[in-house]
Amino acid sequence: MHTPPGFPYQWCGMAPEANIFSWSIGTYDPSQGGCQNAPWPTDEMLSGVNNQNIVISQNAWNYNACRDAFPCDCDCNYFGAYDPWARNVDKLVSANDLSIIFSAGNYRGSGEDNCCGLTANNGGYKSMTSPATAKNIIAVGAIDKLDQMTSFSSWGPTTDGRLKPDVVAVGKDVLSTYYPVQSLPLYYLKLDGTSMSAPAVSGAVALLIERFQSPPLGITPKPALLKSILLNTAIDLENIGPDFKTGYGKID
Repeated sequence: MHTPPGFPYQWCGMAPEANIFSWSIGTYDPSQGGCQNAPWPTDEMLSGVNNQNIVISQNAWNYNACRDAFPCDCDCNYFGAYDPWARNVDKLVSANDLSIIFSAGNYRGSGEDNCCGLTANNGGYKSMTSPATAKNIIAVGAIDKLDQMTSFSSWGPTTDGRLKPDVVAVGKDVLSTYYPVQSLPLYYLKLDGTSMSAPAVSGAVALLIERFQSPPLGITPKPALLKSILLNTAIDLENIGPDFKTGYGKID
């Protein structure tokens, strides 16, 4: 890895001592006319619970509802929907005490929002797709370093009227690891997206779990408790109270 200028551990992130396990969620084969061999993501998550004892699942992906590169997912009805993928991750949270964090998505102000009229018809609202629309997970939107809403972060509500995203974190100009192609080394790069804001929340959850597991408590907290702590200590942004842009606000 190329080391940027700075001092030791300056780029270590939120929870630098956490162990990370990575899984693929499926493959796309255009020669077959769509998505092939794409397993339910809960298969990998459950494998992590049973084999690696994971307590957090960080996810920076969602249904690509309008992208031409994913013809199997070109369906505007995915926006805001509570579908089988969302139901399955909800069950996984409750059955396995697994905190699952999802990026809210970057559909607002993008080419994808034009194909479904999200901006023209909904003003950018209801621009999140499953599984970020699930009930028990933590869906994370993106703000900039001045606490302003980014131009891309997807907004709620869900189709059934629930509040999403749950919280926001900085997702613009975030120094991130980047792996462009196999022939080039991993290096650091400033990137934008809810894929950058969600890991900060996962890191915060990891630190909360560490605190609960330390003396004098010595317990592993339930995902519902961790989510409640994040939401009820968040710094309110935008409209007064929870809203469909920033949820409960910026994590503290």
